[in-house]
Amino acid sequence: MAKCKPCMGAALKQLALEHNPELRDTISGVGDCKNPLDIVFCLREGVRQAGSGKRAPSEYNLFVSDCIKRHGGVKSFGEAGKMMKTCAVEWRAQKGKQ
Repeated sequence: MAKCKPCMGAALKQLALEHNPELRDTISGVGDCKNPLDIVFCLREGVRQAGSGKRAPSEYNLFVSDCIKRHGGVKSFGEAGKMMKTCAVEWRAQKGKQ
């Protein structure tokens, strides 16, 4: 994967400096983009973008996973549908008791 190189267009740099002259040192360290209105931000190594993480498993997901393990797991693709139906019936029965 290519390394990200942050940059800021000349027009944006000028605009930022007009409104915040104290940013001069910070902005001078940022490379120039070819297009005067472009800006490129880079994430630090190991930082994930918002929304890129996996969701936590739901109560149903955890139940089905446990149910399949209790019934000896799925040995072939053909067994998966039957096992899921069995676990779904158990889930509905458990939810009906509560």
